[in-house]
Amino acid sequence: MRGFIQRQNRLFTMFISLTLLAFALSVSSQVWAQGDHPMNQPLRVAADVGFIPFAFTDPSGKVVGFSDDMAREIAKRLGRPGYEIVDSNWSAIFAGLFAKRWEFNIAPTTVTVDRDKQMLYTEPYFETGFGFVVLNANSMPKGPQDLRGKVVGVNTGNTSDGWATKNASKYGFTVKRYDKNADAVQAVLTRQVFANIGDIPATNYIALKNKRLKIAHRIYTGASFGFPFRKDDVEFRNTIERILESMKLDGTVAGFHKKWFGSMPGLETAMNKVWVGYGPVGYTSYTFEPHMPWSK
Repeated sequence: MRGFIQRQNRLFTMFISLTLLAFALSVSSQVWAQGDHPMNQPLRVAADVGFIPFAFTDPSGKVVGFSDDMAREIAKRLGRPGYEIVDSNWSAIFAGLFAKRWEFNIAPTTVTVDRDKQMLYTEPYFETGFGFVVLNANSMPKGPQDLRGKVVGVNTGNTSDGWATKNASKYGFTVKRYDKNADAVQAVLTRQVFANIGDIPATNYIALKNKRLKIAHRIYTGASFGFPFRKDDVEFRNTIERILESMKLDGTVAGFHKKWFGSMPGLETAMNKVWVGYGPVGYTSYTFEPHMPWSK
């Protein structure tokens, strides 16, 4: 037993030493193209403004929401003089990223195999899936099979659009696309479509705030949101991930969830969990590089 404990202690000491070495190397290598990420200018990020409750305008015209709070805190910890959220339709948001119109997408972006081939992701920070929003007055569909003969509204180009396009023939429904998810929700309220299919966090919030609407069905896919970056922006992605990890560990991300969704996330969810390495485990964006969270 004593020998086992001694071996475990040696392994633990070795792990700590390697972690501290990796931390020292990561600090010394945090260099990125200043032209792309000027430290003397506001952090410039993109979101599909109108995607409630992540980024939308309040009655005064100010952009607010979960993603807005995340952008503000990341800019603060990074040491940038403020931040700017550029409003982009979802269908154009990746093209804008690749064209360097902004530094990364703060919008909730589902990690997928196809997207992972084109860009880098941070580790996950929010689990998601698909929710079906319908009017309270409508019958409650028990699943996609009950959408036969119906019209559903989706946000053009997002994962909900992809799921609906793939399954429209199978379940016999028609897809109507909107540049803004808010327009798809409005189409439900005006009975232009039967249901809006969107990310579960957004649909939960919509139904919570509008008593005329309800969540008819949820499909949990095991998918998560991560922040996407250009493929050549490795060091900056790594820096933002370390900041994200520090925000998880000190409860900032969980606090934003409480603010916008009315409850604290579970300890085992992506909002509280930190992974070893950079990027989402199991994807090409991931690299096994032990490091310490941001400490500035």
